Amino acid sequence: MDRGKATTVINTVILRFEALLQSWGEQSHWDERKTNAHPTKSAVAGIIAAAMGIDRREYLGEICNNITMGVRIDRKGVLISDFHTVGGGHPDSIILSAENKKKYITGKPYTVISQRWYLADASFAVSLQSEDGALLQDIKVALMNPKWNIYLGRKCCVPSLPVFESTGKYNNLLSSLFIKEKPHVYVLECNRTQPGAVRHWDSVDSFGNFAPRYTYTFRS
Repeated sequence: MDRGKATTVINTVILRFEALLQSWGEQSHWDERKTNAHPTKSAVAGIIAAAMGIDRREYLGEICNNITMGVRIDRKGVLISDFHTVGGGHPDSIILSAENKKKYITGKPYTVISQRWYLADASFAVSLQSEDGALLQDIKVALMNPKWNIYLGRKCCVPSLPVFESTGKYNNLLSSLFIKEKPHVYVLECNRTQPGAVRHWDSVDSFGNFAPRYTYTFRS
C-alpha cells in the first residue's frame, strides 16, 4: 500500500464504537457465536481495511503488527442473544458458506440452528498507537471517508456515531484514553511479561493467520 505523508506529528488515532448492537468474536465455534466484552484487534484491523477498500487478508497483519491498541469501556452494554436459523427449505438441501461454497449436503431438508450473541447499547473509546505516522494518517482519512461500509463486528451492527473521533500525541495508551470524571475500565495491549497479562487470540500475523496478543486491565 502506498502511504502518504503525515501532515502533523501524531502517534495516536482515537475511535468511537457505539451502536445499538456490537459483536466481537474471538473464540466462537460452529453454531454458537459469542462476543467478547470489548472490541478485538483483528476486528478493528478489519474495519480499517474495509474503510480503505482492501480485501487482502495479509494486510490485516500489517495493520496489527504496526499498531498497539487500548480500549476504554464507557458503557459495557447488555449481553443479549439472537436465535437464528439458516437454510430451512432450501430445495437442494445445501447450506452455503459466507464464500458461497457448499457447506452441507445432507440429502434431506436441513436447517442450521445458531445462537448469536451481542452487546446492546455499548460504547467504547479505542486508541490505536504507532510510530508510523503515515499509517495513522491513512487510517484517519479512510475512516472519515470509508470506501466500504463499516460494521461493528457483524453486518447488522451499524455504528450510531462516526467511528473516527480524533488524533493526537500521547506518551502511552493509558494517557490517550484516561479521563478523570468517573471510574472506568481500560483494556490495554502489553507484552507477555506485564503483571496481570491475559492472552487473546485476536491479532493477525503477516500471513493472515490469527495470532496471540496480550492485554492487561486497569481500573481507575
